[in-house]
Amino acid sequence: MEPCGCVKDQLGGLDHFAAWAHAEQAKAPDSAVLLAGPLFFLDPTLKEDHRGQDIAKAETIAASLKDLHAIAFAPGKNDFAAGASELDKLASISGATIAAANLSPNGAPTNWGAPFIKNIHGVNVGFIGVSALDKAEAGAPDGVTVKSPIDVVKEQSETLKKQGARAIVVLAAVGRGEAKRIADSVPDLTAIVVGSPGGRGEAN
Repeated sequence: MEPCGCVKDQLGGLDHFAAWAHAEQAKAPDSAVLLAGPLFFLDPTLKEDHRGQDIAKAETIAASLKDLHAIAFAPGKNDFAAGASELDKLASISGATIAAANLSPNGAPTNWGAPFIKNIHGVNVGFIGVSALDKAEAGAPDGVTVKSPIDVVKEQSETLKKQGARAIVVLAAVGRGEAKRIADSVPDLTAIVVGSPGGRGEAN
């Protein structure tokens, strides 16, 4: 997929990121692609006359993330635009885990978004995902319960440390302010990947 031509010499784009990641692979043979949403959809709701196109675009993004060996992502509200079941499908295509320990969508598996540990170059790295969907435009999607991101990170970081995690990374689709509050509340985190609760249009 390519830009339509209205923007010359774009600096962003998944194709540019993929090229950079592959070019740098030799310098960092043990690496992880992690994301904080919104990831798959430009807007929090889909227009019926664009629905098929938007879902096809999201599936292409997901397939690209599989090629990049993405490990996990924290979804923003936009990622629920086609429903929780479609988000599960996109996660399956991407090969990445949905990391959203503070979300409880109706009908989702019991371990949906659960924190996990992955061994990277001999180091057990714990991953926690949180999303502040209730802070997005018009609040959380229907049927999705949102717990406090800070409380969940505090609780789950302790659990991961007891399970042997030597480093803990939080994927946070919460915005900068809330991410700073998480960092202040849990100062022994290794890193926070910051995204937004949601957005609309090209400013997303």
